[in-house]
Amino acid sequence: RNERKQPEQRRRRPRDGDAIVLVQLLVQYRLNLWNRDFFNALGRRDGAALWSEAQIFLPLAAASILLAAVSVWARMRVQRKWREALTVHVASFWLLDCHYSRLDYEATGNKNPEYRITDDVRVATDAPIDLALGLLSSYHDASKRRRTQVWISGRNSPDWMGY
Repeated sequence: RNERKQPEQRRRRPRDGDAIVLVQLLVQYRLNLWNRDFFNALGRRDGAALWSEAQIFLPLAAASILLAAVSVWARMRVQRKWREALTVHVASFWLLDCHYSRLDYEATGNKNPEYRITDDVRVATDAPIDLALGLLSSYHDASKRRRTQVWISGRNSPDWMGY
């Protein structure tokens, strides 16, 4: 029964990460709009509008903080799961056919090769995940900025950066 759910969960995880990034960008976009509306109301000295914008800010700030925490949790969960699978694979290869007996412990100074395996796997998994999430976030941010530029300019030109 658990084996049937596992492939479905694996397919859903990348979409969940993408959804978190998109919702974060939407909240950031709404914070930018809030900033504009707040300072416009401040410039007009409109107390009612200022109070209205102040009430909008708290849920936006809470959503932004919550999404940041969920994003960190999701990233760390993916790193742990990938690290676990890779460690099992590397350790099983290391134990297979007595590969461990070929290590020269004295020459390399490694008296505890298990630590070396887990440390190498950690280094190998953390950086690619951080890079992938950073690129995904940057791509979504750049496309959001481009749509905003097109909307501000009032033209739907396919030209890159307005040139």
